Formats: sequence, C-alpha cells, structure tokens
Amino acid sequence: MNKLQQFFEQFTAANLKETVAATFKRFYVQFACVTVTAVIAYWDISNSVERYLGILAGVLMCGSLMDFTLVLFGENPKHKNTFIFSRIVLWGALMVCYILLVDSKIKDTNSSFAIACACVLGSFALMIPFAGFVGLKDNNDMPAYNLMIKLIIYQVLLGIVLMVLFIGGELLILAISTLFECQASENVSLGLGITLMWFIICSFYFFVPRGENLQDSSTDNFRILSKLIQYVFLPLLIVYVIVILIYALRVLIAWELPKGMVSYLVSGVMFTYIFCYVCLYPKLQNTGSKLYRLMHTYIPISLFPLLVLMTVGVIRRVSDYGITPERLYLITLLVWFYGVNIVILVRKTPRIRWIFVSFALLLLLSSAHPLNYTKIGQMVNVAEYEQLLEEYHLTELQEPEEAKKVYDNLPDSVQTNIDEKQRYLLRRYSYEGRVWKDK
Repeated sequence: MNKLQQFFEQFTAANLKETVAATFKRFYVQFACVTVTAVIAYWDISNSVERYLGILAGVLMCGSLMDFTLVLFGENPKHKNTFIFSRIVLWGALMVCYILLVDSKIKDTNSSFAIACACVLGSFALMIPFAGFVGLKDNNDMPAYNLMIKLIIYQVLLGIVLMVLFIGGELLILAISTLFECQASENVSLGLGITLMWFIICSFYFFVPRGENLQDSSTDNFRILSKLIQYVFLPLLIVYVIVILIYALRVLIAWELPKGMVSYLVSGVMFTYIFCYVCLYPKLQNTGSKLYRLMHTYIPISLFPLLVLMTVGVIRRVSDYGITPERLYLITLLVWFYGVNIVILVRKTPRIRWIFVSFALLLLLSSAHPLNYTKIGQMVNVAEYEQLLEEYHLTELQEPEEAKKVYDNLPDSVQTNIDEKQRYLLRRYSYEGRVWKDK
C-alpha cells in the first residue's frame, strides 16, 4: 500500500468521523475566522457592510493565516507553553490593529502600514512548513520539504476544483435561466462564489498532514518535480548566467557602468537559483553527485561576478536618482543574495530551512515596523525636497503669490528639478507639504 493510499484512507467512511473531529480540534480558530468572514461577505451582497465589518473580515483572514503557523508550531509538546503565549500575543496585536484602523488612527494604509502587514503575513507564510520542526534535532529538512510541496500541491488542486465548480455552477444558473425563462440575479453568482470559496478554504485544512504523515522524510516523493527542475529550469538558469557573465566581461573591457536593469535581471537569476536549489533538495542529499557539486560549488562561484555587477548597478541607480523604497529593498536583497551564496558555498551539508527563515526575518526587519523602508524613503525624499526649496529661499516666504514670483524667476533646470520631486512626492506619498506649482 503506497503512501497516497494511506493518506486518503483517513477520508473513508470508517475514518471520516475521526478525521473531521481531529481537524476541527486542530484548526477551530481557522474555521471560525473563515466562517465569520463568509457571513460578512454574504451580508455585503444585499447590504453594504459598515467599514468596521470590512476591516474585521480582513483582520480575521490575516489572523487565520498567522494562527495556522502557530498551530503547527504548537503541535510539538515542547512548545506548548510558548504556543499559548504566542497565540495570546498574536490576537492581542491583531485586535489593537483593528481598533486603530476602525478609529482611523492609521492613515497611511495604502503605503507603509499596508506593506508592513503584507511583510508580516509573508513571514508567517514562509515559516509554515518549518514551524512544526522548530527545536527538533534532525539530520535534514526533508519532512519540512515534503510538507511544503504537499501544501502547495493541495492548494493548486483545490484552486482547480474551485474554478471547475464555479464554472459549472455558473453554467447551471445559465441553463436554469434559459430553460425556465427566469432572470437570475447577480447576487446568486456572488453567493455561489462566496460559498465555494468558504468550502475550498475549509477543505484545505483537512488535507494538512498530521501525526506520522507530518514526519515524512522520504526523498523520492516528488521525482517528477525534481526532473522538471533539473532538465528544464536548471539548463535555462545556466544559459542566463553565461549571458550575464559575457555582458559583465564586456562592461569590464569597455570600462563602462552597467545598465540599471541588470540589477533586476541578476535578482531574477538569483531567485531562480534558490528556487532550483530548494526544489532539488532531495537529490542534493547525495553529496557526492555531480548535481551536488554543480549546485554547491560551480553555480555559486559563477554567481559572484553577477552580484558584483548588480552592486555596481545599484550604486549607479542610487547616485543618479537618489533613495527610494524600491532601491532600499534592492540593496537589502543584494546583501541577502551575498549571504545565501556564501553559506551555500561554504556549508557542506545541504539545508533549506535557513533560506526561508532568513528571508522571513529580512521581511520583518525591513518592513514590519513603523520606520520601514517606505517611511525612510518618504523621509529622505521630503528632506531633499525641502532642502532644495530652502536653497532657493522658497521656504522663507510666507505669501504664495510672492513664492510663485520667485519660482518663476528660477532657471528652467531648477524648476524642472523641483517639479519632478514634487510630482514624485504627490504621487507616491500624497505629500501635504508646500507645493509651489500646481500640476
């Protein structure tokens, strides 16, 4: 009997009651959050919901994802007390955020606060496969790897089921409307979508492995994925590396600065390499294989010139156009790339846990606090703009008409510089400071 049959045995009539009871006991918070959110969505179909209910739905959905990570963490008996404390802190923090949002004390929900929330969610999502194995002494990350791939496969399959059911339901509504000559309201389709979404999300929790299935350390579960990565993605990655190395050689010979887009190209190559490394992790357990030497030695060494090229490109962009949140994230990403490359090259025993944990910490440290990169970028750009105004004595003037007269007498290049900074601040940060020319 293979493992797939063993997994689906829990959904047979004999074991279904036990499976349902165990799943509800594990994820009762998730079921409650999803159900309350669905009820709010149903209410919104016929009656426009109040702002506080919409915010509540968002907080509950975010909380259910973060609490899901904590549930997997708390299933280890060693973490029982830590789990209870962490859960209380999590929901306490979410309720504080909810109160602040309802009272409109957090006004920049479209910028720094929204990014901070997204980064916190991303950090918790990255930690899902590894949360249940924190503190355990293990030789490799195969159980976490298998859990991660299984959860991704289940999400994809359930997403396909959702689309099939929704299209089938829409066709059924159309057929009934045609056969019985009645007009179906748009609310019917919306209700169908909400019902199916609720059903699919709740169904996902029944597929989360538990017990022995959670400790699966097999290295041959996903051979098709490994072959796809090894014979399709990896050759493509090598071609990209060679092309960029040739471009780096050209830049060196011509003694010129690289183009700005090279930073994004190298970032794509690095993410592809990390993706291949993670997906090929089961095969990398054989430390004497050619694939191991390729992924642990040859490719990391060839990536260092690319990272140097990216470093020069980032320095050029910052010196030419100044600091922006995107460039701050790019600089942080560049430092992380160097770290990943060095650790993979130096570390002889392949592990993937540290890649996800370090990236999650990167998100938290760079964005999940009031003084995140978006806020820093705003402060730097506003300071530069105000310094530019002070340089031409615009901030010393109180009357707008007088300021406009001085502005009009400035050189065209200075006016253009002021206009560009002003437009950027208005577009990006809804800047409310002094504006010297309407655009």
